[in-house]
Amino acid sequence: MSTRLSLLGITASISLVLFLYGLVHICTHYGIFSGSQQRGFSPLYTGQPSPVSISQELEQIAKSQLQPWIGYQMNQSDVKDYAKRKEYLYVVEIKNGTLHIPEYVDKEFEYNQNVEPLVTVIQQILKEENNIQDTFLFLNLLDEPRNPNKVRCQQAGMWNKIEKYHGFPLSLIEESKDMPWFPILSPAKISDCFEDILVPFGDLLEPLKLEEMRKTTPTCEKWNTTKRLMTALFRGSPTGHSFKEGRNHRLALIKACDNEQSRYLRNYLAHSSSMEDLLSLFPEGGPLCDAALTHQVDLNISDVSSPIYFLPMKVWEEITFFVLDIDGNSYSRRLANLCFADVDIIRLGIFEDLLLMLLKNGTHYRHVQIDHSDLFSTLIYMRTQLSYSQQLCRNKFQRCQQVVNYPNMKYYMQVLLEEYSRQVIFLSS
Repeated sequence: MSTRLSLLGITASISLVLFLYGLVHICTHYGIFSGSQQRGFSPLYTGQPSPVSISQELEQIAKSQLQPWIGYQMNQSDVKDYAKRKEYLYVVEIKNGTLHIPEYVDKEFEYNQNVEPLVTVIQQILKEENNIQDTFLFLNLLDEPRNPNKVRCQQAGMWNKIEKYHGFPLSLIEESKDMPWFPILSPAKISDCFEDILVPFGDLLEPLKLEEMRKTTPTCEKWNTTKRLMTALFRGSPTGHSFKEGRNHRLALIKACDNEQSRYLRNYLAHSSSMEDLLSLFPEGGPLCDAALTHQVDLNISDVSSPIYFLPMKVWEEITFFVLDIDGNSYSRRLANLCFADVDIIRLGIFEDLLLMLLKNGTHYRHVQIDHSDLFSTLIYMRTQLSYSQQLCRNKFQRCQQVVNYPNMKYYMQVLLEEYSRQVIFLSS
């Protein structure tokens, strides 16, 4: 207990310095890589949302995804061969206004469920008035990009950084002389490096789930620090391609947050459901962050991976005001749910998806640098400036209510498919 209190004392003594550092960050530009991809940091907006054309915004995003593929041509006879050259692809053909699944597609493959909502919305669009021409679609079954632009990645100095951050096997998917280059529709990409065409991830295309999420009403106006902790929380499964030191983004976050206080909190949450006792144990709001994996993994750090650390998402907003969101969640129903939850999102990672493109860093969520250099200063600022954090939560909820609904996602897909079928040409054999 004395060690825990001494740690709190140390945190308090340096909080002023870090707080001032956090003030700098509130006015600066948050990005991912210096000189390459930048996720712009927007000033906090406290007024009523300006009238905007969501349809126009969606059109612009959809058309921007097709820029690398304008005028692209492929022989129809090569579609099967191309699809098999890259793993985890699902091919569909649109012909005479109807969607067909070619006979060579493995219809029993376990990952097919990831694209079922996407296939369903395409079928729905085809039943209605549209300008979609005959075409083929390559659908990515994974929630990571598959289409790197090798030259652009190297020029931006991102190739090694991506592989180190994710353990991403770029050497296995990089383009070679015999590797075809063709458009792939994916739920995630790395802008300015990968050329995947962004489509909404599954939850954004399921009307019933969307409606259920939209029923929630956050109490951002009434945050009470005597009712919840102020610890930024992460729980999730192991993901990535490596658990070697310095080559896994989730492991790096876990190591950054791991200390005596976070271990105490982690084990308490695993074995008790009493929030009243929890708050009495952490009168200062708890550790800055706590992260753990919900599946057992053989790691060099003890007590950070176990099924006992699983926490249903519905209880996160009962425990804390802040949640950490990190790459690997496109199919985990995390970001869409957090959009409507009574928490602030602290975003870590290099992936981009459609929902993130519709939100602004600093206005609807906060993005932390890839090396976590501003993680603690950001968390301290969020804790000490609660009015800012509450406004961030309000902004996020208002924006998500505005843009995250089935008609908008369906409209985006229709614009994307019409533009795709016009720009990407499949030549008759």
